Amino acid sequence: MKNSMMILAIGMFIGSTSAMASPKLPTVALQGHAPTGLKSAWEGSELLYVKSGQKVQRAQRVQKGTELVTATGKPLAVLTGKVVVKLKDNANAATVAAAHDLKVDWTGPANLVIFTGNDNTELLALVEQLQQDPQIERVKLDRAVDKQQPM
Repeated sequence: MKNSMMILAIGMFIGSTSAMASPKLPTVALQGHAPTGLKSAWEGSELLYVKSGQKVQRAQRVQKGTELVTATGKPLAVLTGKVVVKLKDNANAATVAAAHDLKVDWTGPANLVIFTGNDNTELLALVEQLQQDPQIERVKLDRAVDKQQPM
């Protein structure tokens, strides 16, 4: 399971540029962050939608296990409670984790790191907090996607 999550995170990172252009994927507008080019798309400057009863609405708060849907209400993904981060060249994953009360879940090539928060961590606030850290180049919410379910 842990290996499949790592593969999913890497796949999401590699495929993020083409996947974000897809009209089927919703795009989390974070307050104070205007989308500009490729970097902002990777950073999660997309709208996240959740379903409340029969109503689809823009996510205001999300945490581990939140089920995301498309703007039309079709199932999209479940948030894993993790964030995929690209650190700047001289940044240290353990230092960043300690500064934000996170655990290092995985480290990989090219300064990629997956951090895990507590089960009740508010993920949109965490993304915004991490985007302000000068040691971090990019950040994105990790999502588990059911590839067998049609979009």
